[in-house]
Amino acid sequence: MFKTEAPSRIQGDRTCRDVFFLIVFAAFWVGMLAVAGIGFSQGDPGVLVFGLDYRGNLCGKDNDGGLNLESYDYRYWPNTQEMAALGSIQIMDAKSICLKGCPKPAEADASGAVTSVKWVCDYPDDGHVAGMTMQQWSDASYDYFDQLNDTSKASSKEFKGPCYPVAMKSTSVYWSCQYTDGYAEGFEQYWTSDAVGGTQPTDDTGGAIEDTINAYMSEPYMVMERYVADLMTAWAAVVVCGLVCPVVLSFLFLACMRYFTALFVWLTIILVNLLSIALTIFTFIKAGIIGDDEISSIAGESSKQTLEDAAGVELDAASSNKDALVGMAVVMTITTVLLFLFTLAMISKLSVATKILKVATQAVMATPTVVLYPLSSFVLLFGFVVYWLFAAVYLYSSGEIQKRDCTSTWMTDNMGGDATTVMDAADLPCGYEVVLDANLQYMLAYHFFGLLWTIQFITAFGQCVIAGAIATYYWTRGEGDEASPVLNSIYRTARYHTGSMALGSFIVAVLEFFRSIMVYVENKCKQLTEDNETAGAMVKGCFCCIQCCLACVEWLLKFINRQAYIVIAVDGSSYCTAVSRAVSLMLSNVLTLATVNTVGDCILFLGKVAISFGSALVTYLYLDQDTYSFGEKSISSPLLVVLMAFISSYAVAGAFMSVTEMAVDTVLLSYCIDCDENNGRAVNAPPALAEVLESAAKEQEKTNAASA
Repeated sequence: MFKTEAPSRIQGDRTCRDVFFLIVFAAFWVGMLAVAGIGFSQGDPGVLVFGLDYRGNLCGKDNDGGLNLESYDYRYWPNTQEMAALGSIQIMDAKSICLKGCPKPAEADASGAVTSVKWVCDYPDDGHVAGMTMQQWSDASYDYFDQLNDTSKASSKEFKGPCYPVAMKSTSVYWSCQYTDGYAEGFEQYWTSDAVGGTQPTDDTGGAIEDTINAYMSEPYMVMERYVADLMTAWAAVVVCGLVCPVVLSFLFLACMRYFTALFVWLTIILVNLLSIALTIFTFIKAGIIGDDEISSIAGESSKQTLEDAAGVELDAASSNKDALVGMAVVMTITTVLLFLFTLAMISKLSVATKILKVATQAVMATPTVVLYPLSSFVLLFGFVVYWLFAAVYLYSSGEIQKRDCTSTWMTDNMGGDATTVMDAADLPCGYEVVLDANLQYMLAYHFFGLLWTIQFITAFGQCVIAGAIATYYWTRGEGDEASPVLNSIYRTARYHTGSMALGSFIVAVLEFFRSIMVYVENKCKQLTEDNETAGAMVKGCFCCIQCCLACVEWLLKFINRQAYIVIAVDGSSYCTAVSRAVSLMLSNVLTLATVNTVGDCILFLGKVAISFGSALVTYLYLDQDTYSFGEKSISSPLLVVLMAFISSYAVAGAFMSVTEMAVDTVLLSYCIDCDENNGRAVNAPPALAEVLESAAKEQEKTNAASA
């Protein structure tokens, strides 16, 4: 007689498992809250957002013991000679002051000549002028050059302060004034004329200052500031295209999978390849490789014109971030080719996988509320990550603000109080930075591990909940006998299995933390070997192999965990017991599980990619409308906005596809458990599933016999 299982297998009495690890997880979170409390009480994110001026004051804040800069929100680097020497000094050491707005250079007349120079001078309380208040300084456009003595005027003309000529246009980006291009029209001729007698500004190699500043504007630090500003400006596009759009597309995808499984599988495969090709071609066009669209590749003609108006010059591809778009075009080309080859390889396995997907979607539709569960998990994850980021920023900014040691030949030779002074190393006008002591570094590492562990715990909890709801469908032969299978599964998981989730997620988090440490070690080794190309190449190769091995181990561990959570949802066993049984079942049914799981997961992966590519393409088109604008603001590049929309849409699509992925894994592993407990015959399987797998097993036997 075959052993049969009643519905009570899922709903019956259970006991709490792995309680010790739940206690450890709870204690760890008490520590997380304590660490965050230290950050919130002692930190000030404004240090990282607004930056510090040349006296260590925070822009936009009333500094205790310093200046009241509450309305002076914008950080400005007035010394263009310092900016041109960024190859010899770091940006953190260049003099910066806090202003209410970005200064504009003197305008040229109709003939292109200028007859005056605008200045930006140090704070008035530095002793260069008598009796001037901050308000008077601001009302005078930060200019008191005419009140200086002859020595200070000569020093200012040599870019040594206390006043500095406004030689270039700048624009406000992310609470800082960034230079947009070279000299303002007519400035160079007037500055070096007999009327002024100013020193020609050059970079530290004798080249033109605008070349160095343009190179500086292409540095990752400045590019990222512009990208973050773009993201803040175009956040609505990310919400619409990166959140709302994939939710709608995901619901449509699951509905079509339910009623038109075979047709929709083929349509998905074709669509993802077409979308990949379309996005690749569009990226080539935006990069200017196809057609003659150069700087308009940044964000359309309207944005190009806005940038040109702000800079006062005609922009070309050399001064843009075209290289990033070209790189994206190359990446998209490689992705498209790999997708096409992968599609060809999986065609022969589609028949069985399609039928299993149909059964899995039937299980999902039999418990329709399970489709909505990923939304709650996504919201929970999103809320936690936002909280974690805020706590991390506060914690990092709670470090001690210290003056940097910027001793260099350029600084000692060029920075002085007048035209002839050479600075002593102790008196150099270095910048300020946040310094973390050992305790803060340990707290940040603790906080980071908490991020990894909590994300994995939330993911594990969601997988166990979905597996429990779908398992109810399987063990009742597709009929279901619960009014609220998802709520019941949430209760069972929270009541009995959170300890097991804590243990499984901890193991994955440890591996991820170790991978992060290896990345840190790799960067340190690169710094030590940067002068030795051979040693650097060997280090890079070794760490590449290590990271590849760790990535494979992590993937395998997450896959085993997912199967273990299914066993826990079915049997209510402990984590270690579930892992042991899951591995045993997978090894004894490797052909069935490998074929169906691989092809089924790949089809769902293509569905996620199709939704993500579709959302990214909609975002591209949305941003490329010449008539579109974000109020009075424009964006410098669509790159980060589109990338964020793609990542967000992939996360949303992944949350929805995870339901079907878990449904496939759950019905298959439940089938294996059923066969293992009933002498090779699944007596509890839904008829449609039993028919498909038995037919596939017979076909496999015929194939093996023929090959023998």
